[in-house]
Amino acid sequence: MKALTLLVIATLTISSAATAKIHGADTKETAEVKANIVTRSDDMIFVQLDNPVDSKVRIVITDEAGVTLHRETVKKDVKVVKRYDVSNLPAGTYSYTVYNDNYSIKKNIEKK
Repeated sequence: MKALTLLVIATLTISSAATAKIHGADTKETAEVKANIVTRSDDMIFVQLDNPVDSKVRIVITDEAGVTLHRETVKKDVKVVKRYDVSNLPAGTYSYTVYNDNYSIKKNIEKK
């Protein structure tokens, strides 16, 4: 019985190590987010994200007074383009911040 228990433990250990190797557990992932914040017109803002595997990314839009107008979290391991229609906002400067625990990019966009 003891030999069988040791055999089962050894088999599980080997299969866990093999699975970890297959899924890239031994490779180093970067936590840096690739993000572009682009104005296509006065009323449309695009945020393009290439989010790494182990990171949730947050997008925050604030006005000149620092009031948060929009906040969302993008799931990990995605490539996405978010579109924001700002046609209903009054003229002013708005900050678009994209960040995770290790990376941050901020762009101020003026709406006329």
